[in-house]
Amino acid sequence: MKKVVTHIIEAYIIHKQLGGIEDDEGEHQDKRILYKPLTYPVEDESRFLKTKAHLCHFSTFLNDDPNHSQLQGFLENIKIKEYDDERRPISWLELYVLYRLRGYKKPIDDPTNLALARATLDKQMNVFKKNVRAVSSRIYINDDQLKLFGPAKIKKEDLTGVGILGKHQGPSFNVFVTNEEQSVIAKQLHLLNHTISDKKLDKIIDGDLKFIPRNLIMRGRAEWDSNIKPLNDPIMINNNDWNNEIEIGISRNKSRNVVIMECSKCHKRDPDYVIKPSLFDVDRSIKCRHCNKASPSKNWNCSCGISWFLCDQHKWNTSIAVRIAKQNPEGEAKNKVAKTHSLGPTPRLPRVMVCHQELLKEDLNAESEKSKQTPIARSPEDITLDDSTSRMKRPRLLGPILAKRFGVPSTHLDTREESNKPKQAKRKQNQEDVIHDDNPSRCKLPCLHGVVQHKGSGVPSTHPSSSSSAP
Repeated sequence: MKKVVTHIIEAYIIHKQLGGIEDDEGEHQDKRILYKPLTYPVEDESRFLKTKAHLCHFSTFLNDDPNHSQLQGFLENIKIKEYDDERRPISWLELYVLYRLRGYKKPIDDPTNLALARATLDKQMNVFKKNVRAVSSRIYINDDQLKLFGPAKIKKEDLTGVGILGKHQGPSFNVFVTNEEQSVIAKQLHLLNHTISDKKLDKIIDGDLKFIPRNLIMRGRAEWDSNIKPLNDPIMINNNDWNNEIEIGISRNKSRNVVIMECSKCHKRDPDYVIKPSLFDVDRSIKCRHCNKASPSKNWNCSCGISWFLCDQHKWNTSIAVRIAKQNPEGEAKNKVAKTHSLGPTPRLPRVMVCHQELLKEDLNAESEKSKQTPIARSPEDITLDDSTSRMKRPRLLGPILAKRFGVPSTHLDTREESNKPKQAKRKQNQEDVIHDDNPSRCKLPCLHGVVQHKGSGVPSTHPSSSSSAP
């Protein structure tokens, strides 16, 4: 027993030294902290992002999700400041709350059926970050501003002052917000992992009440996202104004010249009418005839060394307007129609009943074509009738035997029957000779399909399908 007690005491001493447990129960570390406001840049130090391209250049991407147009309006109306050692970057969570406070919709809409579950906060954040990166890669294409949307290096736990522990990733910039937006963002972040009344929340923001920060749990939280009330109406981008501007630019630049564009893979050049780029869908891939590699048309450059759809001089020449066709000596447009190859089965021609008038008209047309091509030695009143070379042949699906059985009229069947009459008569005569033969060793058998069956010489055999016996 003494050894057991000694073992328990030693185990307690080891646990005390390793875990740092204090014997005095009254001395506990107070984990409660006061609210610490989040820092944001001043308006004078921040700037707007300069848009290089419009999303209408990427019509396929724009039509996939209507939220893409909202994100362009959001990014064009925020003032940013690059982060450094003194200024912290904004987190994706703060940026999402600011996006919702300015009146923009959720990345994933709530289902119309109330019985279905809404998207969780984790799903909403993933789609939001994905869409921000996708939109920024297009409207800030080939620009140094695109680096700002890369991940920043987080060194401190910046959200501990509003009740959230841990390091949270964000872009490489911070955003200017108003005092009202700053207060609402802090309240929404605190309510994300704390259930508290509005009175206590106001006391926490005023610094009169302490709280315990907690780790962030992204599961669920669909109700929290739905309770974010916008402070003002969203600022949207009018795509119709951009389209009208492009149409005016195309009409003013009607004189189209050939533009030589450079492939992004092999850096060889092709004229625009060969690769056929579109000003409204630069995400569409075009194939280079030199290297046989396809790449998006947004990566092709004009002779100025920049993307062709961003060049003020050459983008009008490669718009959706149809290239002027070459003129023949008579002044008529000469357009070459490309042959289309169908991979499906060849369509079968319908069977048409031809009357006498149509046959006569066909013969007259064929005769007139012959008279134009070769000189005619005979009288022009002579007409060659029943010229099968100009008439379309209609193949029959049924053979002569099946056509006769199902009552399909056929001239080929009639001629076949006429040619088979001598053979049938000869076969009938042979059957009669066998039946009326005086040889006693042979007996008369029933006729099956015009053939008398027997086995060996003089030894008759019965067919299994015959029901009658020989007399």
